[in-house]
Amino acid sequence: MTEAPTKGLAKYTYFVRCMVSGCPSPRDVKYHSFPKDPKIRGDWIQSCANSESFNPDRSLVCGRHFVYTDYFGCYEGDDLKFPLGIRLKQGIIPHVSIPCQLEACLMPLDLRLPDPQIEEFNRKRIVEEAIQEYDSVQERAKNGSDIKEAPKPKKRSKFELFISNLSTPNYDCSSEDKSKETSRNKESLLLKKTVKTLRTRVRLLETKVNGLTHTKVFYRKQLRRLQSLKGRREVIYEELGKSLTQSQIRYLIEPRSYQRDYSREEILRGLILRFINPYALRYVRSWSLVCLPSRHTLDVALQKFTFSQGILTDSIIRIRESFDTLKAVNKSLAIISIAEMNIQSCFKFSSKQRKNHESHKTLQIGVVRGLVSDFKEIVFQDFDCELDKKLLFSIIEELEKNTIQVVGINFNIRNHKLFKELNLSQENTIIVNPTDPNRHILIFPDVPNLLKMLRDHLLEEECFFPDASKDKFILLSKQVFKSMITSENEDVKSINKISLRHIRCKGEDRRSTRLASQLLSNTTANALALHLSDTSDPRAIGVSIINNWFDVMNSKCVFNPRCPYSSALGINEEIQLRALNDMEKLIYDLKLMNNSQLPLFQQGILISIMSTKILYQSIVKEDGYVPHIQTFRLNQDFIENIFNRVRQQHLEDIDILSNDEGIHCDDDEVTDENRINTEEEHNVNIEIVESSSESC
Repeated sequence: MTEAPTKGLAKYTYFVRCMVSGCPSPRDVKYHSFPKDPKIRGDWIQSCANSESFNPDRSLVCGRHFVYTDYFGCYEGDDLKFPLGIRLKQGIIPHVSIPCQLEACLMPLDLRLPDPQIEEFNRKRIVEEAIQEYDSVQERAKNGSDIKEAPKPKKRSKFELFISNLSTPNYDCSSEDKSKETSRNKESLLLKKTVKTLRTRVRLLETKVNGLTHTKVFYRKQLRRLQSLKGRREVIYEELGKSLTQSQIRYLIEPRSYQRDYSREEILRGLILRFINPYALRYVRSWSLVCLPSRHTLDVALQKFTFSQGILTDSIIRIRESFDTLKAVNKSLAIISIAEMNIQSCFKFSSKQRKNHESHKTLQIGVVRGLVSDFKEIVFQDFDCELDKKLLFSIIEELEKNTIQVVGINFNIRNHKLFKELNLSQENTIIVNPTDPNRHILIFPDVPNLLKMLRDHLLEEECFFPDASKDKFILLSKQVFKSMITSENEDVKSINKISLRHIRCKGEDRRSTRLASQLLSNTTANALALHLSDTSDPRAIGVSIINNWFDVMNSKCVFNPRCPYSSALGINEEIQLRALNDMEKLIYDLKLMNNSQLPLFQQGILISIMSTKILYQSIVKEDGYVPHIQTFRLNQDFIENIFNRVRQQHLEDIDILSNDEGIHCDDDEVTDENRINTEEEHNVNIEIVESSSESC
């Protein structure tokens, strides 16, 4: 409600109205808003009994309709000397029967002043009630009625009891008063505990405020530091120094500065970028993105590099430092691959080192490769040394010192000495870790080499494949493949990839994994079944099993929609494990002429299958950190690429020692995710680069 404006000024006067029916809405009391709980709000609306429509969100109820005990602190204020609260307790409903509740009635007992008139009135009332009760007892006694049957006194209302308690502070305590006092004591104890808890929270908040104050002071110092030029330079060098060198940071800040002396780290980064793609190095230098040496500077630095023999500690340390940039979960899991090759040996004079070098016959290389993460590095290289158990354990110990966990060893199954020293068999495929007896290392013979050995036995010896009942064995030899190729019609051919070159296998063709995989592929199995006019022929089924096994053991992509066997082990778990079991069963039942025991390639295949199952069960199934395994990491394709590079350039031992031609092989096998194992491998970039352990 508002009043009309007077004398040109709009003066507004707001009147507060109590929603209880019949309430005069006094101004000397406090007003309370309706509760938000729908149930309690409905009780308030019913107790108001107001016929007018009103909005409970904006309506109020005056304090005359509430008593002292309806507020928080009614007893606690008396005991702990707290001021009386103005907040109502939860679930309180307005008392419409209270005609007038003064502010003095809401004060604590110890703060209320005694009124002589009220005390005198109470005394008279008590005496009159006692006299009336005595007269009624005497009258019932005269009439002979039982005293116990006397009518009970009228029950007082809550308001009358409350007024009598306020006006007569000195009276005998009844059982009801004692219970109230007990409840009041309990509430006081509860409030004391609450106060104690709040004090503890206050102390914690004070500690937190102190910590935030120190943080505020620290950030103020950092802000003052960043406001200065020197401080900004320090922050830039500190942040960029995690990935760049000091000279590169200085070049970014001052692009016109001329760099004269490059550090060893900068030269290595330039070499890595150059051998990945020479155009990338040219692009970075032309646009002044990062300070890197030129091609001429890199060539001069390469001439100073030398071939270091033995375990390459620098390469191992660089692998350990690269773990910070890798995103894989088990990034420290690694596989060791060791192999050797024959080289041209002769006495020669090195013009670079100014000394004669002795002749060497063999070159040994050891490579460590990540099982999950994409790192591979040469960690051992030497001439004319034996790849035995002692050398292998020394490499493992050096890797374990640098937090590289070795879980497997890959080597050529033709290394008879190492095979016997490790005491390997189709039942025993595990050796104990020399640094930790509680951990084991699995043995993985090179699968592409095993496939070529199997191909050689099929073409040179007589192999018998069992039928489904195992009662009859059927011969599969070189003549069967030759007749299949020569009997093909020139106009219509069931197979185009197979030729007489795959059967002869002379010279370099004998070392080609691609020719062996094409001869024992699924396409060949279908053509063989068509040539033999029997789709259930054991020989065609056996070739198909060999193809599936090789696809599983040489998977180079995570998911291959064209060939489910070529996906990573664990993507198509059921069919991949079935392929391994079928190959294991076939190798056990395969019969060779003039061989009473299992040949070396059969033992290698069984060892490889057993180790792969154990690795998959322990890493993928039990740990669960690795969802799948790319099995090409268990083979020696990286070392074979290095050896092929040496053979193509006809490098001699003097060339490797003087590092005129250096050894490195970088292929794109990981990025080609949709390639099937039996297809020809393209996009192999072979470059000459220095080994990772040289010093500048």
